[in-house]
Amino acid sequence: MFKKLLSMIVAAAVLAAPAASFAAPSDWTVNSAKATDGVVELKINVNTTAKLKVLVQKGDTKYYYDVQSLADESIPLQMGDGTYTIALLKNVSGTSYTRLDAKTVEAKGIQSFEPYMTANPIVDFAADDNVVALAKKLTLTSKTDEEKVKAIYNYVAKNFKYDYNRAKTVQSGYVPDVDAVLAANAGICYDYSAVMAAMLRSVGVPAKVNMGYSKHIAEYHAWNEVYIKAADKWITLDTTFDSAYLKAGKSVSMIKNAADFTTLKSY
Repeated sequence: MFKKLLSMIVAAAVLAAPAASFAAPSDWTVNSAKATDGVVELKINVNTTAKLKVLVQKGDTKYYYDVQSLADESIPLQMGDGTYTIALLKNVSGTSYTRLDAKTVEAKGIQSFEPYMTANPIVDFAADDNVVALAKKLTLTSKTDEEKVKAIYNYVAKNFKYDYNRAKTVQSGYVPDVDAVLAANAGICYDYSAVMAAMLRSVGVPAKVNMGYSKHIAEYHAWNEVYIKAADKWITLDTTFDSAYLKAGKSVSMIKNAADFTTLKSY
């Protein structure tokens, strides 16, 4: 549903040779104090107008995030325990980036749900956002995580509509503004899943934004996996699919068959 974003999510950035002069240590810091909780915290202060990316690599698996030259970011360590390379990259031309600096982080004791409990560059929200206020309101009487999930799922699935114009015009590098999506009650699958994840995380329920393919949808797709702590299990939700069915007067099951989905990336 957002095929144009495939280049951002799946294709690796083309890296040029390392820069002759690396960023000074004061230009960015990587705080690994929360690495055991599945995140690292970055402070970036680089004097440049060029585009920047952060590369997170463990083994052969790589994740890229667009970042600003002046920013604080929480970056998930979603590949489990092990040695991570966190690198700051600067655009030199087109899709070519040079590595300014890199740091190594050792992560041990990460639980599977921990990287999916806070905001990050893909699921970007703050405490004073409208999505947070609405999530709190929707779950005010919820006593369990399951009840929270149902309340938020029902709101998104029943109130959101698919934005076909955005699907046609979305550009590589697009990241949902969750409050803007909420205000419009419309978006593409990436928007639906980002809003779901932001709302759930804000009320303490771990939630992934998964990207890849569904047996029920021809194009590249985004959906959610949600962790139910009491049952110690992940459940699969697809509010984009369900909202279309509900609007057509068809019945749906909130929990999907995970085997119907192929995940390429999780955020």
